[in-house]
Amino acid sequence: YDYSIELQVFLHLLSRCFVCNGSGRIECYKCKGRASLRWYIELKITWKNHLEDHIVERTALPDELIRTVSGEVAFEETYPRVWPINHFPESEINAASNTLVSKHKSAFPTERILMQRHRVRIVPVTQVAYSYKDMNSCFFVYGFEHRVHAPDYPAKCCCGCTVI
Repeated sequence: YDYSIELQVFLHLLSRCFVCNGSGRIECYKCKGRASLRWYIELKITWKNHLEDHIVERTALPDELIRTVSGEVAFEETYPRVWPINHFPESEINAASNTLVSKHKSAFPTERILMQRHRVRIVPVTQVAYSYKDMNSCFFVYGFEHRVHAPDYPAKCCCGCTVI
């Protein structure tokens, strides 16, 4: 997915009447002595930040939950152009890095890339299996915030008790 943050800067270059210089003291054929602006040039600059990610997660925990928690940054580099990671112990990270860098080389042909950042973040995920009233299931504890995802939690309302 792609988040885009746009900041716009407008630059106006003004050109006054070349005969009276916009003063209106000389009645010329262009502005008729009204001291008016003859023309201007507008330059519009749009700054965008394109973000993409690849999540390597081998449990049933939904990927969107991983995006919302903190983790440990295992690798980060910021350069005008980043190179694909090829030395990470997890081969899927190396392949995803190569894919993302290649994609960003050609994805924005009308835009000028000023800087790129590459980051590998490790988020702890623990899957806990449990048995409750002859029912076997599991829940997940993830992120440094220790958030819990229990999709099959047996009780929908348990008198004010919550899973923490």
